[in-house]
Amino acid sequence: MSLKVRVQKKYSRFLLDAELEVGDELVVIFGPSGSGKSLTLHTIAGLVQPDSGKIIAGDRTFYDSKRKIFLSAQQRCLGYVFQSPALFPHMTAKENIMYGGTGLDKTDLMRRYLEVIDLFQLTELECRKPAELSGGQKQRIAFARALIRKPDFLLLDEPFSALDMQIRSEMWDFLRDIRRFIKIPVILVTHDVYEAYSLADRVIVYENGQVVHSGRPQEVFSAQTMPECETPLMFSYMLSRGYL
Repeated sequence: MSLKVRVQKKYSRFLLDAELEVGDELVVIFGPSGSGKSLTLHTIAGLVQPDSGKIIAGDRTFYDSKRKIFLSAQQRCLGYVFQSPALFPHMTAKENIMYGGTGLDKTDLMRRYLEVIDLFQLTELECRKPAELSGGQKQRIAFARALIRKPDFLLLDEPFSALDMQIRSEMWDFLRDIRRFIKIPVILVTHDVYEAYSLADRVIVYENGQVVHSGRPQEVFSAQTMPECETPLMFSYMLSRGYL
């Protein structure tokens, strides 16, 4: 499965003009705030309609301006995890996760529910409500809810940025582990250099609504002019570019 994106979206003082392709890998879209990272995810998910371009997932066209095709978010088989877990406060962990499978028949829904709570180690939290959960637990529930329908792609919009550093590190390890079981393309938006460098198979760097560089983390953060880039040099580069 591959995802091909070529979109333009103009606002009064900003133009998103981006092109990218994602295969069965974890791609990080990286760059400063306001560079168009989240807006790109919104166009892929069907939350924002571009002005022009194409979005093609495998053999399905999500969007094609010339052919006047625009599938709604509900018509696209995608999992989406936001910065905020956005759990329903009156629902238990189980109810929140199963809500993501609305429309599935009861047998299939329960089977998939049991799969994701095992994968995300949530069995002991089934009956708890969000107020009784830690930030990391809430985010694991949000991941389980996003994956219960077995989506073709997983979009992650800075899902760890609100967590403290210890929990964030634990969630990075957790994402690495579950990727062995979810063999689908994953796009992660972040402006955290640690996160991008340690998680990505490939990094796509955004500036002012455009892709300015793409490659393996070691290649991107060496900035071509630093072929023997060590960690201190990498951070010096990121500081000079305004990412940190």
